[in-house]
Amino acid sequence: MSRIVFDGVSKVFPGDVTAVDDVSLMIESGEFMVLVGPSGCGKTTLLRMLAGLEIVSEGRITIGERDVTHLAPRDRDLAMVFQNYALYPHMNVRDNLAYGLKMRHTPKAEIRRRVADVAGLLGLEEMLDRRPRALSGGQRQRVAMGRAMVREPAAYLMDEPLSNLDAKLRVSMRAELARLHERLGTTTVYVTHDQIEAMTLGRRVAVMRDGRMQQVDEPQALYRDPVNLFVAAFIGSPSMNLVEATISDGTAQFGGFRIPLDPARRPAVRDGDSVIVGVRPESFEDAAFAEGGLPEIEVTVAVMEELGSDAHVIFELDAPRVEAEELRAAVEERDEALLVDSGTALFNARVDPRTQAKVGRQLRLAVQPAGFHFFDRATGENLLLAAAATA
Repeated sequence: MSRIVFDGVSKVFPGDVTAVDDVSLMIESGEFMVLVGPSGCGKTTLLRMLAGLEIVSEGRITIGERDVTHLAPRDRDLAMVFQNYALYPHMNVRDNLAYGLKMRHTPKAEIRRRVADVAGLLGLEEMLDRRPRALSGGQRQRVAMGRAMVREPAAYLMDEPLSNLDAKLRVSMRAELARLHERLGTTTVYVTHDQIEAMTLGRRVAVMRDGRMQQVDEPQALYRDPVNLFVAAFIGSPSMNLVEATISDGTAQFGGFRIPLDPARRPAVRDGDSVIVGVRPESFEDAAFAEGGLPEIEVTVAVMEELGSDAHVIFELDAPRVEAEELRAAVEERDEALLVDSGTALFNARVDPRTQAKVGRQLRLAVQPAGFHFFDRATGENLLLAAAATA
């Protein structure tokens, strides 16, 4: 059993700086758990406390049936893979893979067996006699992963291991990591700030902000039912469109538009109340290709992004941008701040690639109200989920 449990864990650094604040989380044996969030949210600190590299200020950590809160790192049976490959430049791949086992006085025959098994699994057989300088970035990362794998630990801890790779290589390495986990079935805790990595790798994903857990769920559940405005803005690519709206007479009114709401997805607010409405890009469609009966709006195309399999129509809305603190944190982390900010809401619609939309021209978009999300302006809480919880 290698189930990992964080029980009310906190970390306070000198100067009364709280990096992790009362986190409780259970990671099942064999699970691939991803910790995701913006820089400074506490995800790496949480991982380092699990590894024994940071002292726990409050709470406890268990692995299997053992309380490891105060154990030394070497006694926790964990293997780490870092952003920095940390390979020994004077050693070849074979010796890099075997080094940790030699330090533990593992029998030579066992070392040879494990190194051969891992090299075959990672496709490193022909590179065993090369030194790190003769390897590509992806090959070095595989060696770093292999060095952890030969240990056959209770769990793998990975701290942004793909961030040094180029975009194309990150995609292929994500696929390799997912395939390896399916074959090995070892408990894995993976830290990243990249929500695409989190969504594609994690069996479950824990979203963190300011040292606290915001939501822990399966990737599609995070996308479909974000608990608050921060998770809604952080999860999804392109990110959710957000705008302040007035709810009145069964409609949402924003940007000069009046959209009839789906009766099954109306927030429990008073008539005339203001909320934040979230609309995923796929809840729009070019009216020429949409199903009949949906409400439509007419917009002016500001930017066209034609991606082959679909197209993104970006347009301005005659409404102010949502200026919530949690939204700014999510946007800044994902580098989506505008170079020229007019202060108005900018929406992204994912439409059929056959669209005839042109920059500067009018376009009619069909809107799917069943995909709307509603958030409290003051707290950022998802109003539909809050209503369901109290029903």
